[in-house]
Amino acid sequence: MLHHTTPFCPNCEAFFPAGDVCPGCGGRRPPLATPPSPGQPLWRGDAPPTPALRPALAHVDDRPLLLLPWGNHETGTGGVIALDAADGSEVWRAALDMPVEGGVAVVEAAGLAIVGLARRGHFRSEGAIVALDLRTGREERWPERVRTGAAVEAAPVTDGVRAYVAADDGQLYCVDVASGRLVWQQPVADRPVRIPAPVGLHIEHGLVRAILVGTYGVTPWQEDGRLVAFDAAGRRLWPPADANGQVRGAPVVAGGRVYVAASRGDPPAAALTAFDLRSGRPVWPRPFIVPALSGGRSDIVAAPLVVGGTVYVGSHDHQLYAVDAATGVGRSLCQVGRGIACAPAWVEGLVVFGANDGVVYAVDALTGERAWEYSLGGHVQAAPVAWDGILFAAADTGAVAALPWHGGRYAWAAERLAAQGRHDAAADDWALAGYFQANLAAREESYRRAADAWEKAGRPEKAGHMWLGLGARWRRPAADAFRRAGLGSCGRDPRRAATYLKKAADLYYELYVARPPGEDMADLVAALNESTQALAECVGLPYIAVRVDNLDSLVQWEESRLTLRLLNTGTAAIRGEVRIAIGGGFAELVEARLLGDLRGRGQWRVPLTAVTVRPQSLLEIEVEYDTGDPACTPLRTILLQPTTAAERPRPPVYNYTFGDVGLLKLSAGRADDGSAVQVVTGDVGLFSMRGRTSAG
Repeated sequence: MLHHTTPFCPNCEAFFPAGDVCPGCGGRRPPLATPPSPGQPLWRGDAPPTPALRPALAHVDDRPLLLLPWGNHETGTGGVIALDAADGSEVWRAALDMPVEGGVAVVEAAGLAIVGLARRGHFRSEGAIVALDLRTGREERWPERVRTGAAVEAAPVTDGVRAYVAADDGQLYCVDVASGRLVWQQPVADRPVRIPAPVGLHIEHGLVRAILVGTYGVTPWQEDGRLVAFDAAGRRLWPPADANGQVRGAPVVAGGRVYVAASRGDPPAAALTAFDLRSGRPVWPRPFIVPALSGGRSDIVAAPLVVGGTVYVGSHDHQLYAVDAATGVGRSLCQVGRGIACAPAWVEGLVVFGANDGVVYAVDALTGERAWEYSLGGHVQAAPVAWDGILFAAADTGAVAALPWHGGRYAWAAERLAAQGRHDAAADDWALAGYFQANLAAREESYRRAADAWEKAGRPEKAGHMWLGLGARWRRPAADAFRRAGLGSCGRDPRRAATYLKKAADLYYELYVARPPGEDMADLVAALNESTQALAECVGLPYIAVRVDNLDSLVQWEESRLTLRLLNTGTAAIRGEVRIAIGGGFAELVEARLLGDLRGRGQWRVPLTAVTVRPQSLLEIEVEYDTGDPACTPLRTILLQPTTAAERPRPPVYNYTFGDVGLLKLSAGRADDGSAVQVVTGDVGLFSMRGRTSAG
């Protein structure tokens, strides 16, 4: 699932691509759904500074929490901060009397966050495993802490039933999650060794089949680390395997193999090795080696990422490598500004990782092309957490940010999604690309591409909301989009279809009323009537069709008798007022109001008397009525009927001009031929007129 920013209000569906409060209904859009400006995060927050600040994600009562452990060895304290992943606000803060060096293991079903503690002295260290309540952060779920023989440097891991933690006393601890009881502990080596790497778990059909532990070695640069495997009961599966260096990142299991990254100092180099999960034997002809450049470093200090037959791993030599999982043959995928000390994450075909220059990078997994970057500052040494298209990244300065998977490159994201056939999400991004585009022509092109993509996705109503939100200029495409949306969903969701058809009909009517003089409205009226009739049929409302009889009897300049027929083609009756307006080609606008019941499949006949003043004209009849359904009223039907009237000579006009007259009296009798008298006066002292005349 792709968690996607949206340019629409979640309440009223209005198009508003920026901000979190809808200007229409006042509804608030969640921060994770609010589109940020290009290059900006969804939100940014702060936590206590700590090396390798490792975020973890949990869900409590459908609320996402971002858990950030921290530790301060100068004060000997630490803890965990829970931020609301939706907006970055602090939910709770758990203070502990020992630093936390590793990450957090989340057990959502039990409501627990499990962490390891480490207190270091000059000659010895001590550690413990504790469980915090996910809702409150209180350390109250286990009767007591599970004490370890040395500092816990690595993050715990869990299968939901048990937690597995390796400590610097060289022991692997298995703890029951529900009770906090120590189930078993086993030595990883025959003497104390550092174990900074989290344990790797291999789970099949819900059962733990292998627990993989990578060690750092006894003394740096003197003895390589080992890869050690246990079963769920703590028994060794095969003899320890040489890891080809000091292991600091978790072993990763994929496709029946275990991938381990390590670093060595003599000669300086880093190695990625693949082992057979069942036997522990290396499966590549040789490890993938990253030699150190002259005067530089090539350490690999974080876990690799395995996706689709490729292993991605970063190094201190500023390179991200892509290694074939089957053969161990690799290449540099990209180079960044500083060393890479964190494990990569995967989202939407991108490999996302941080570097010691404080920047989070996203590169195309196939080409290595840099998609985007975002600066957090400090050093980014912990893997970003990917969740439904959102990336949570943290730096050792305490800076934390939620980033959209596309980094605000909306047009780029739209192209990528459309190529995968994900047209709805692509359309959202095209619309956002249009909003943030400065060039007017490019902006309108992005909007049109958004509308086309919504059509392909079967969501034309979203195009309607977009066009409507862009202003009066776009009302016709908005009405067309709503009409298509309504017609397309009548069978699936009649009430929703009626909502869109009513929007379309109202927009068509507004365009009809505001039409420029002389513009052909036939297509517009046809769309209005189609929308109205489909709405009525969709939810069982009355619909009035209009007919006119005796149009062949019209004679110019004479009173003609017509019959207007109102036919209720629906099954429901009309109870209430029906309003009629008739214009176009007649001497006067005719308005009428009818009261009564017009039953379903029934009709009313309305006699009219009118005078046609032009031989060729367009009769316009508008009928408006209430349906009894507040959401679908009023409905309107419009009939445009071209008419031809038999021609009669235009009545003559008799012109008279008078001037320099003291008194002028004029009397004109009624003329049967419709003639008129026009009088023009100048310098007349007193003037009176009687009869059908006009004066100027």
